[in-house]
Amino acid sequence: MNILKEIINYKKKNIIFEKKNNKIFLNLKKKSFFKLKLVNNIKKNKISIIAEIKKASPSKGILKKNLTLLV
Repeated sequence: MNILKEIINYKKKNIIFEKKNNKIFLNLKKKSFFKLKLVNNIKKNKISIIAEIKKASPSKGILKKNLTLLV
């Protein structure tokens, strides 16, 4: 393999590596922003709710037949 092909292959691998690491960094940044905002809201006595409502459960089956959600 000549030197030009080696450089191209190296650069391709480097680009793939950088893209993967950048995605990981962006995801961490988003999570950190969410946590920061949540903590700030708690300090300011603003309401912050994280909730999940389920109509059914894999182990228990239907939990509430007529589940009405207000959004």
